[in-house]
Amino acid sequence: TMISTSGVTYRKLFRYVMPSVITMIFTSIYNIVDGFFILNFAGKTAFAAVNLIMPLLMLIGQIFLPAIARRMGADDAMYDTCIIYARINLCSTPFFTLQVAFQSFCNAAEKPRLGLVLTVFTGVANMILDRLFVGVFSWGARGGRRWLPRSANVSAAFCL
Repeated sequence: TMISTSGVTYRKLFRYVMPSVITMIFTSIYNIVDGFFILNFAGKTAFAAVNLIMPLLMLIGQIFLPAIARRMGADDAMYDTCIIYARINLCSTPFFTLQVAFQSFCNAAEKPRLGLVLTVFTGVANMILDRLFVGVFSWGARGGRRWLPRSANVSAAFCL
């Protein structure tokens, strides 16, 4: 049954929205964790490359990445990392869009905790894969991001 506006207490509202709030917080942590592993295991140049290119990811297409990265100041040392990291992120966007959509569907189906569990699972999988591929295997910023879509795939596949 759908929640009606009559008889809704603050407690009910709080219990209903908290999984979504926690989901947004946890999703925000993904990029912080990526930055931590990239900085500590791939180095300052890779971290600078990732932070240089991230603001553009949602605004541009892959065709314009090389020219924009150069204009933003990507030197030869960080250029390849900028381009590959950005392309992997752009390719993974559909999976994260599905994850956000499924969170909304879970809320509409009055199962916000399911959406939270899937988001936390995806985040934990991302953290483990970051540690493994960036930290242990020393694959740099590319390695960590290359596996990120796979953790979102698991979440999306479960929902489908």
